[in-house]
Amino acid sequence: HMDTHAVPLPLPDGRTGHLGITRDVTERTRIERTLAESERRFRELADASPMMVWMVDASGRSIYNNARLAEY
Repeated sequence: HMDTHAVPLPLPDGRTGHLGITRDVTERTRIERTLAESERRFRELADASPMMVWMVDASGRSIYNNARLAEY
């Protein structure tokens, strides 16, 4: 997987060229897919639990709750 960014680049003679940077993001893509799969498995497990499951972020805002929490 590659990630490319390009911008117009004014040349001294008045024409416009392009400056492009391409980087290999294969490892980042693999890690993102692995994390997404892990999160999917967690949510399946939490949703199947007979107990209430919830998560909050550092500021105390709820970022996840399973179906059992909504029943109460």
